[in-house]
Amino acid sequence: MRTLLLSILFMLSGSSYAQMCGTTGIDGNTSKKARTTSLTNRINSNAPIVINLYFNILNAGSSSNVTVQQCKDALVTLNRRYAASNIVFRYNGYRNYYNNASAVINSRTEYEGLRNINRNTSSIQVFLIDGFNINGNTGIIGRAELPGRFMALRKDYRNSFVFAHELGHNLNLFHTFHGMSCERDNSIPEELANGSNCASAGDLVCDTPADPCMNQGTVNNQCGFTGNNTYSPDTRNFMSYTRLNCGNRFTAGQISRMREALVLNDDLQTVQVSASQLAKPLKISSTRTNYRRTRTRGGCFNISYWETDKLQFQRGFNYNIRVTNRTLNTTSTYNFTATTNPVVNVSVSSYSYNAKITSYSPNPTYSSRGSAGYVSYIHCPIWIPLMTTETAGIQSGPDAQIRPGLYAVPIRDERNEQIIETPKMMIRN
Repeated sequence: MRTLLLSILFMLSGSSYAQMCGTTGIDGNTSKKARTTSLTNRINSNAPIVINLYFNILNAGSSSNVTVQQCKDALVTLNRRYAASNIVFRYNGYRNYYNNASAVINSRTEYEGLRNINRNTSSIQVFLIDGFNINGNTGIIGRAELPGRFMALRKDYRNSFVFAHELGHNLNLFHTFHGMSCERDNSIPEELANGSNCASAGDLVCDTPADPCMNQGTVNNQCGFTGNNTYSPDTRNFMSYTRLNCGNRFTAGQISRMREALVLNDDLQTVQVSASQLAKPLKISSTRTNYRRTRTRGGCFNISYWETDKLQFQRGFNYNIRVTNRTLNTTSTYNFTATTNPVVNVSVSSYSYNAKITSYSPNPTYSSRGSAGYVSYIHCPIWIPLMTTETAGIQSGPDAQIRPGLYAVPIRDERNEQIIETPKMMIRN
């Protein structure tokens, strides 16, 4: 296992900068399943492979400058860059860590300690940080385990192709210049300029041309290579050190290598979910209007309101979503493009929905049911005494006696899942 460190050293002349890389070995798991015909077919198929990503935001102070929405927006860009691979990243959560010493990574040990911040193995853990300062090098942008389940990236580069680059390392891709003088490997030699040893040298991918440590100093504004003319490296490749405005692709060989890692590597199995989960709403929230509360016998209440469910899906895909009113047996269809926000509001008492992502084939599809619309129910809450020595709550009910006094009365929803109101009630003689 190897960990690749993407280092970028800024220069003060114009907008260009050179890149510098350091490589270190850490304890990543390279064990994998034996190849079978069915696994090989999955590697070679066009079926989407869906990977959970979890965003961990490390902040030096008590506030964060990266929001949930900004992470979701970065994911839209990331999936667009991986579109040709049919490898898809699913948003699986976000958390801020405040006053965190690891907001700036100062050593390899500190980087490896990120594992202890979030040990959940159901997602690739993405740590967005303020920066690196390793041996005085503050130009480092990101670092990723190869292959593995965690990576660190500077917050201000979350929308750049460096995000795709680092995840490429997680999915078992080397730099295109691996084995060259800038990234020696005792077990993998440098690739010859003519590529004749490509299967056992360099990045071990034969459709990526040999790369003589190309960097931004040897790529011009038109993305042309200006270095050693013995070589013709790919200035558009995500896994190179090309200019940030030039990187825009993986090769077919790199895609095959990533899909092979996802199908065979033991550790990468835990971060994957079925394709149907990609079409599942990220969140279903409910809003209540026309809320009414009328007290009845024994301290119970007649509660009524109009409820609307808001189904929010992951942005960046084309959707066909059908919602069926199960009472009237009528269906409404909603279509969203990758550039629109896929949100559906439902206000019927009993409904089912079928969400299909048409951006991939076969189409990831998810179906479920819900209820909303007009809600009316009798609720008998616990009355909690206030401004008294009494501490025990009083369970209301048709035969309950609520004594005079001031009470807090938590009102729960019709499914008893959440408190929707806690009025203060005064009972007088």
